Amino acid sequence: KLERDIPGNAPEHMHLKMSPLQQRLYAEAIVQFRAALKSADGRGAMLAMLHRLRTICSNPAAIAFEDAEFLPLDEHLQHSPKLEWILRHLERIHSAGEKAIVFTEFRDVQRLVQRAISARFDLHAEVVNGSTSVDPTSDQSRQRVIDRYQAKHGFNVIILSTTAVGFGVNIQAANHVIHFTRPWNPAKEDQATDRAYRIGQTRSVHVYCPTVVAQGYESFDQRVDSLLRDKRALSRDMLAGVQELTVNDFNTL
Repeated sequence: KLERDIPGNAPEHMHLKMSPLQQRLYAEAIVQFRAALKSADGRGAMLAMLHRLRTICSNPAAIAFEDAEFLPLDEHLQHSPKLEWILRHLERIHSAGEKAIVFTEFRDVQRLVQRAISARFDLHAEVVNGSTSVDPTSDQSRQRVIDRYQAKHGFNVIILSTTAVGFGVNIQAANHVIHFTRPWNPAKEDQATDRAYRIGQTRSVHVYCPTVVAQGYESFDQRVDSLLRDKRALSRDMLAGVQELTVNDFNTL
């Protein structure tokens, strides 16, 4: 039986309207990019802009405020539709007594989501990323953190780096998968999602991709979502390996 041959839903792409702060930061980033093109190499300027646009979509306060990590949580929620959405959705998962995985490879976002979950649910959501020990004798090893998460009765959340958790990790206690940010390689995203599609999973697995959208133009989140879909479709049609996104894929953004 194939791992995905269990009751489940296709990924849900939640479209979230940009906050006023995000709209302002986005416009400023484009102006800065055009100015940088006149004095720097195009590829370097493009990479810097894409990193900035990604941050604006996922953690806008980190761009707007130097002390973003110390801002009141309410201020983050006011400016970040993704953070507001994930807490609202986790409320439903909490009510159902189920478990969720939140995927993001960015450390600032991991800390922000962890802090928000702690404040809303009085729950310490553990983080597994590239800094997590793989020593099996350590109480904070990757496997022991995951084992504790799975063993806890009822609602629980774990935050995982998309790139740090690959083959050999089974998290079948979770049946909600949230990709807070998206990797540039669709195969890595699928591999991350598959952590919940393991032998022993008996419930429908729900996958969510919250996407910040703009009015009148395509946002960074929207472009990444579109590109990932296209790359997946191409790999299926051509029976070829899935290709990672490149800077050139964003030339017309």
